[in-house]
Amino acid sequence: MRRLPKAKIELEKMLRANAEQQKAVKRTAKPKTTAKNATTPAGVRENQILPSDAWTIVLNGDAVAWAKSLGGLFKLHEAVNAAENLELFAGLLDAEHTIDGICKILADNFFDGDIEEKLMPIWYPDGTVTSKDQWSTDLNYDWANADDTNHTVSVLAFATDGVTPSNGEAVGDIVIPPYVEREGVRYTVTAIGDYGDQGSPVGAAITSLNAPTTVAQIGYGAFHHCSLLSTVLLPAATSIEGGAFSSCASLTSLSLPAATSIGEFAFYHCESLTSVTLPAATSIGDSAFSDCSALSTLNLSSFERSIIESNMANWGISLSSGRTITITASDETFDIFQTGE
Repeated sequence: MRRLPKAKIELEKMLRANAEQQKAVKRTAKPKTTAKNATTPAGVRENQILPSDAWTIVLNGDAVAWAKSLGGLFKLHEAVNAAENLELFAGLLDAEHTIDGICKILADNFFDGDIEEKLMPIWYPDGTVTSKDQWSTDLNYDWANADDTNHTVSVLAFATDGVTPSNGEAVGDIVIPPYVEREGVRYTVTAIGDYGDQGSPVGAAITSLNAPTTVAQIGYGAFHHCSLLSTVLLPAATSIEGGAFSSCASLTSLSLPAATSIGEFAFYHCESLTSVTLPAATSIGDSAFSDCSALSTLNLSSFERSIIESNMANWGISLSSGRTITITASDETFDIFQTGE
């Protein structure tokens, strides 16, 4: 019997242990906080729907932050549905006392036209998604753990065990929407879930992923063994959990401009991965780059060279004979010529 590499064994242990831990947490989870008992700023009645952070954004008039958090126009629709909120918003915006009137003024002043069309460049800054018609509609969401106070939800993980399912797999290009509706309420999509929570469709046949700026977290092993995944766009994800992209054999380059935390085994056994750009990273877990045998360019420009060199072994950065990795640090760009075992 072929023996698995030690790193592979540790990765599998980590993913399964995390899956069991998540199940245990869900079994003992406390009842969710409801909008009725959520904290609101002084002067805001408890029955007004916007959460406290959204109220702060509204009162500060920060339209871009408002749109990114989806605490803006969509939640405004919910808030002004209650008659007692109309006076507050009319006074705040000097608008006519209707939902459509208020939203039209906001659209004209902040976005100069169609609301969702103008939000697309904020949600998808690369410019490839210009219409909601491009959003994937067959994704599964973790409604059991949705936040019904702030109206946020995660997409279930796409991870596989390396076996293509006979039906129900997600195929081709996946565009995660910034929000999804349930029972007439819009929920912001803020994360992709953990290995062990995946449902149908799973990601055996995914070739590309485009996530909006609302998605901040990629869960443990979220794309484990998505062997056809070759393109990933995550413009605002700040947390990449352990094993998130492990064994993604077709992934050749990856840029995560906002990621500050990279978990252990995050890119383990991405054997085609040649270039990784992590300009905002402040924390990298053990073996994050282990078995990335093709890696040749690495941008870690938030770290000084001395920090990188002292952590390369822990991070799993190593070379086979005759290969070079060019690394960009905060103080210089340098090459390493380390002979692997």
